[in-house]
Amino acid sequence: MGAVSFYRECINLAWGAAAWARSTNFIITIVAPIVTYAIPNTPWFQETMPNAYVWLQQMPAWITWTPLALFLSFFIIRLLLAPYWIYRELKDEKERLALVAESKVDKKKICDKLSGFLMELDSLITDCVKLRGTKEDVQKKDVDLSQKIRAYLDSELGNKYVALYGSVAGINAPSLDRRTTGTFHGKLYPRIYCQSVRLKEFINEFS
Repeated sequence: MGAVSFYRECINLAWGAAAWARSTNFIITIVAPIVTYAIPNTPWFQETMPNAYVWLQQMPAWITWTPLALFLSFFIIRLLLAPYWIYRELKDEKERLALVAESKVDKKKICDKLSGFLMELDSLITDCVKLRGTKEDVQKKDVDLSQKIRAYLDSELGNKYVALYGSVAGINAPSLDRRTTGTFHGKLYPRIYCQSVRLKEFINEFS
C-alpha cells in the first residue's frame, strides 16, 4: 500500500465506511451548521422568518456547535486508530492467503501420495489380468498395499474415505476371459479394480 493510498484509507476509516455513518457525518458537519448558522444570518431568512431568527439568536451557541465538536473528537480518535485497523486488516488478509496456499500444498501432497498408491494398484491389476506372479506373492502384495492405503486414508482423510475405499457400490469391473476368471488372480481382480477407481475419485476431488 502506497503512502497516498494509506492516508486516503485512514481518512475513509475515520470518516466512516458505512453509508449510514457517512450520511450522519455529512449532516453533522455540513448540513447542521448551515441550517443553524449560515441560513439564519441571511437577509432573506431574517425578513421572512423574524420570529425564528430571534429564537435562533437567543439559542446558546454550544447547542449549535456541540455536535460538530463531538464529531471532530470522534473523527480524530478514529483517525488515530485507523493505522491499527489497517494493520489488522492486512494481517488478517495475509493469514488468509497463507492458509489458502497451505491448503493448496496439502492437497498437492495428498494427490501425489494417492497417485503413488494408484500406480501400485495398477501394477497389481496388471498382475491379475496377466496371471503374473504366484498366488502367495500377489496375495502378500495385495495385503501390504491395502494396509498402507487404509492407514494413510484413516490418518490423513478420515474414516469416511476408508469406508468409501472399501465400497464397490456403483462400480462394475470389466470382465476377464474365462481362463483368468476362475483363478485366484481373477477373483482378486474386481476388488482391486474398484479400489483403483475409488483412488481416482479421491484424486479428482483433491485436484
